[in-house]
Amino acid sequence: MSNTTTPPRPLVGTFPAYAQHQTTLGLRFTGQPSLRISIDYGFHDAATDALVFKVASKNNAIHVRKELQDNSGKPLIVLNKKIISVHTKFEGLEPSSGAHMLTVTSSFGKVTASYVNAMTRQREEIQYTVCSKLGKLLDNVDFTLGDEGRTVASLTRTASTAGRFEYSLTVMPGVDVALMAALCICVDVQSNENHVHGGVEGREVPDVGDGVEDGGGGGEGTRGGLGGVGRSDVS
Repeated sequence: MSNTTTPPRPLVGTFPAYAQHQTTLGLRFTGQPSLRISIDYGFHDAATDALVFKVASKNNAIHVRKELQDNSGKPLIVLNKKIISVHTKFEGLEPSSGAHMLTVTSSFGKVTASYVNAMTRQREEIQYTVCSKLGKLLDNVDFTLGDEGRTVASLTRTASTAGRFEYSLTVMPGVDVALMAALCICVDVQSNENHVHGGVEGREVPDVGDGVEDGGGGGEGTRGGLGGVGRSDVS
């Protein structure tokens, strides 16, 4: 009998500290109400309700700027997007140096996120779709890894409260939770664009005013907690 074993899959993502978990993880968050205002929110552990990530927003008439932070407020990645563009494109930059980390491009609802895997040093792509061919927002988004086609995370839109979408995120073992959170930010922005500019539903998300909150709301968590992966304890 052979003693050979299948080598473990390499970790997926750009932040190694957030890809060390060996169980499926769940997060929940409530996105922004509209592209025209800036509102901060948070990603919470679906099992424990602990704050895992913060999102600092700064939008204007031309650009959307989102900064993903750890739960202590340390910046992890800055996402920039031009509002006025034919196709959606986000650039993810390292906060202190401005070095390029991530490119997210979208054409007719089909999205490709390109980055360099921090563990393998190889370029990877994660693909997903935010709306149907008719332009209707999808309630479930699967993130798949390049040509392999393996699902690395899934996002469910669970409700819309006061013009804000609520989401539940499930991340597979060995997949960078911070990277997936960054892509979820992109999904929420794209969802708002779909409502503002048309699509089958074609309804505009109402403004509810500026504000800051810690990301309450969202779907019920069904998976294991984050424990201490890549973050400090939060009360």
